[in-house]
Amino acid sequence: MSKTTLPRAARRASDSTFDRIFKYYYDIKVTQELHPREEEIRQRWELAWLHLGTLTPKKIIAKKIALKYGVHFTTAYHDIKFAERLFGDPGQQNKAAKKRIISNLVEKAIRKAYKAEDWKAFEKLLLRYDQYNDLNRDENPLADFIRNRKPVQITFSADPEVLKKQSDELMADVEDIEFEDIGNGSAETSEASE
Repeated sequence: MSKTTLPRAARRASDSTFDRIFKYYYDIKVTQELHPREEEIRQRWELAWLHLGTLTPKKIIAKKIALKYGVHFTTAYHDIKFAERLFGDPGQQNKAAKKRIISNLVEKAIRKAYKAEDWKAFEKLLLRYDQYNDLNRDENPLADFIRNRKPVQITFSADPEVLKKQSDELMADVEDIEFEDIGNGSAETSEASE
C-alpha cells in the first residue's frame, strides 16, 4: 500500500499535541503525561473553553489568553478553536439547553390549557410545541434534498457531433476518484495466512 492510502493514524510517526491532550482527558486506559509546554497549552485551551461557557465573545477571550500567557493574538484564537474541538462548542450546548427549557415551558402550558379546557390556547400551544421540536418534519434526509433540488432539463440531440459535445459538458462535472481494486478478497486471504 502506498503512503497516501493508509489512514492518518497509521501514517503518523508520533502523536500531535492535540492527540496527547485529548488522551489526557479522554483515554481512561493510559495516564497521559504532558510536557511542560503541552501542559501550558492544555491550560490555555481549558481557560478558553471556560470563557466560552460564559458566552464571552471570542475576541475578548483571545485578548485575555494572549495577555495571561504572553502568546500572540492569533495563537489565542487557535486555542479557542482547539478548545471547541476538544470539549465541544458550549454555544451549541446552550442552544440545545434553551430549546429544551422552552419545550418544557410549553409542555406545562399545554397541561394548564387542557385542565382549564381552553381549547383555543391548547391548539396554539400544540402547534408551537410542534414547531420547536420539528415533529412534523420528515425523518428521511433525502426528503429535504429532493424538496430543495431545482429540476434540470437535459435535451439530447440526434446529431453525433452535438451529442458528443453535450456528453463532454456533462462529464466535465463528474469527479474522477482514485480507488484500489481489492478483487473478491480470496487472493488476499490466502496470502495473509501464509
